[in-house]
Amino acid sequence: MTQTYPLVLRVQRVGSNSRNRYDEKIIEKAARHNLREIKAELLENAANAIDPRKSHLNFVLRGEGTAAAVVQHMEQLIQAANAKILRKDNIRGVELVFSLPTDSTIDVRACFEDFLNWVESHYQGIPVISAVAHLDESAPHVHVILLPIKDGHFRGSEIMGNANTLKTLRRNCVEVVGKKYNLVNEAPKTGNDKKRDLEFANELIEYIRAEPAVLTELRLRQLLSEIFAKNTDKLRSVLANQLRKRAKRHKATSFVGVMTKKVKSLKSDFVAA
Repeated sequence: MTQTYPLVLRVQRVGSNSRNRYDEKIIEKAARHNLREIKAELLENAANAIDPRKSHLNFVLRGEGTAAAVVQHMEQLIQAANAKILRKDNIRGVELVFSLPTDSTIDVRACFEDFLNWVESHYQGIPVISAVAHLDESAPHVHVILLPIKDGHFRGSEIMGNANTLKTLRRNCVEVVGKKYNLVNEAPKTGNDKKRDLEFANELIEYIRAEPAVLTELRLRQLLSEIFAKNTDKLRSVLANQLRKRAKRHKATSFVGVMTKKVKSLKSDFVAA
């Protein structure tokens, strides 16, 4: 029996995991991340899912090889379309993230190229300004950034669609790309499946509390970082107070914090005659 794998496809606004999703430079920042230009992310002890020892395996499928060149090309396209950002909350980029399972024998480059061809056919007229494949994280995946301009206007929300749009998109991707590589849509989880997942999550939390040293394992940190990255807004809302307190403590104990800390004025040891 031929082994099948779940098709994993996300569609999101560029910067959906950023603290400032309306950042004017969000495309540049996303491109810098995708093209591994942020040195802090490539440190061995960085709090992310990247294994810098494998970053040389990443490759560009569409667009330029530097963030600056990606932005320059984007600005040229915007100018040619005579499009303008009219509102702060206009979506500046739509991102598709297509992932493959870690244990598959799929030809990654061929599969990603077929996926890009499908994207360009499905989103006809919507420019792909960057597509970068990452092989330095827990699972091979490709980030595709679309410039959401249609009829001279930014129409990110329309291009992204809603939950039903995403279901249709995934079904179409399975038909055109998935069948060639034995990728199928996952069956929706039942109540028992969700209950088992929650029980396992609670067991994992208790295990990490009892054995915190397990977090030094790179593989586990990568997986947890990817999971947290998908739920940053919820985590920030729950941990807002704790994160603020931690930031204050860090500032107080840092060199800058110590050197700029206010001190009480010293009283003179003598009295003028």
